[in-house]
Amino acid sequence: MSSYLFASAAEPVDAWQAIRIWTDGPPDLSLISPSSVAEETALFASAGRFVRILDEPLLAGRAIGESTDDFAVRFAQALRTVLAYDGDSVLVVCDELPGDWEAPFVASDRSVEVLADRLERMVPLP
Repeated sequence: MSSYLFASAAEPVDAWQAIRIWTDGPPDLSLISPSSVAEETALFASAGRFVRILDEPLLAGRAIGESTDDFAVRFAQALRTVLAYDGDSVLVVCDELPGDWEAPFVASDRSVEVLADRLERMVPLP
């Protein structure tokens, strides 16, 4: 079973502190929004230790003209994609999180699935 630490790209110190509480060593993997800010936060949070960093385009912040509902649906897809990556401890650095989500937070495989389901359910059907 994997454990995921979701962090805001805008709060590198919070991500660094959360890693210290969450795991004894560096994460196995960092999945990040495709931005330099997210990459810098992942590097800072890993405190100079080698961690494989992969850009995940679905984790990008809301695009100009993208509705809140469209962003929520895309972020739900991103969460399901995060589950497909292999790692026991995975740092997920996002430029933007949906709604009023507070970061950093830790989630299990099951709770990531639940978050994705909730996002999809809150979007009205066409």
